[in-house]
Amino acid sequence: MLKKTPLLILLIFFSCNREQSQPQQQLTQQITELKLNQYRPRSIYNIPKTNVDKPAFPVMDMHSHNYAGNAGEVATWAGTMEKLGIERTVILTGQTGAGFDSLVVKYGVYPDKFELWCGIDFTGYDGDDDWTENAIREIERCHSMGARGIGEMSDKGLGILNSKPTRAY
Repeated sequence: MLKKTPLLILLIFFSCNREQSQPQQQLTQQITELKLNQYRPRSIYNIPKTNVDKPAFPVMDMHSHNYAGNAGEVATWAGTMEKLGIERTVILTGQTGAGFDSLVVKYGVYPDKFELWCGIDFTGYDGDDDWTENAIREIERCHSMGARGIGEMSDKGLGILNSKPTRAY
């Protein structure tokens, strides 16, 4: 009887150990596979909870660009804005002349959703004495077409990149 006891104890130990490791493996697997969109922590404290279904104030995207390649993509963009509660997107085109005019046509289907800003026409900047008046004239023309601002201009050491000479007049 004494000789059988150590064997019996070993069998019980291994069977218990194996049973405990299975749930531990499942827990480890769940933790390593938890994705951020699945994370739903629950507070242990009894505190008031506020659900925010929509923003308290209108949402406006103040800095975007001409990302839509065609009318279908503009429609998808407008639909996404509607779904997420974004009232308006400012599109900094950097365009003048025919380039700006084509964007007015493309985004003009949704005038309440998209606000276009034009660029500055730099035609003649390097030597034309009238370039300032011509640039102002083009800004006024773009405004009459629907531009509500001028942007975006940047010089990050490579010169002014976001507005090009276009001479539309």
